[in-house]
Amino acid sequence: MIATVKPFGKANGQETYLYTISNDILTAEICDFGATLIRLHFDGVNVVCGYDSVDRYILNDSYMGAIVLPNANRIRDARFTLNGQQYNLRVNNGPNNLHSSLPGGSAQSIWKVVNYSETELTLQLDYKDGELGFPGNRSFKVTYAVKGDRLSITYCRISDQDTVFNPTNHSYFNLNGHGTVLNHILQLNCSHTTPNDENSCPVGNIVEVEGTPFDFRYPKAIGRDIDEENQQLAYGKGYDHNWLIDDFDGSLILAGELYSPETGIALQTYTTMPGIQVYTANYLDNDKYHPRDAVCLETQFTPDAINLDNMVKPIIKAGKPAVHITEYRLYKKES
Repeated sequence: MIATVKPFGKANGQETYLYTISNDILTAEICDFGATLIRLHFDGVNVVCGYDSVDRYILNDSYMGAIVLPNANRIRDARFTLNGQQYNLRVNNGPNNLHSSLPGGSAQSIWKVVNYSETELTLQLDYKDGELGFPGNRSFKVTYAVKGDRLSITYCRISDQDTVFNPTNHSYFNLNGHGTVLNHILQLNCSHTTPNDENSCPVGNIVEVEGTPFDFRYPKAIGRDIDEENQQLAYGKGYDHNWLIDDFDGSLILAGELYSPETGIALQTYTTMPGIQVYTANYLDNDKYHPRDAVCLETQFTPDAINLDNMVKPIIKAGKPAVHITEYRLYKKES
């Protein structure tokens, strides 16, 4: 395989580039703008939604394919307290902060490429103390790598102060390459979820999924229960919720599997983080994509975990490097 770099258009007056990493099984294309996964090819199918130039990503309010950090998802009332000090963030989603910041966050920044080979790409983004509202002079590195049938994403961070570190990749998956995902089969290794309020922010309690539309412990079509009369589904116009991964211990474990009966392609999601946000693209609606044309499988800490004492908190200590890993394994399933 040959590493290739191509111009991808200008953002904020700067040229952006598209980097290809590949092996005999997978080919991934990543842009330095937003450290964004643009395409992921397996068995002749591009299984992630994306666009053909950086122009469509500049206002990226759907965060399509982007790396989101320092904190993915919502923080209630756009504030948190750490070591006795309150930090105020941008209010950008109802009364809350969503995905750290937009505009100007990691999804809209041009990352520095620090390492590139045929099978691996490492990008870096630095923030000064107080930028985006979070403490610490922080250095982030994200490495995409193709390893056999897996796309691995490794998130590394170091800070000179205690701070928040809850990253995710916001790719929109469609294992058919087009159309609805309501017939995709989803299974989650999750017995509990964290219910939301009307602004899609967890209220702080943990509930069992058994007997609810949120029970994916056994394979089930995404569309089977998505339109049931249910307050939680009404809040999100479908699934846009956090599940807690069973037996979480910080090691790389299987969170769930997505499968398309049409193509026979299966996608397994592994993570070292305690939760997975499943979002059925309920608000994605433009000239190319429509609601429920994709599903996001966002591995992360529970939304607003920094403010919730009953959740694993996404805090890293000053001077101590932190590493989180997510892997997407693609394979053909026997019919």
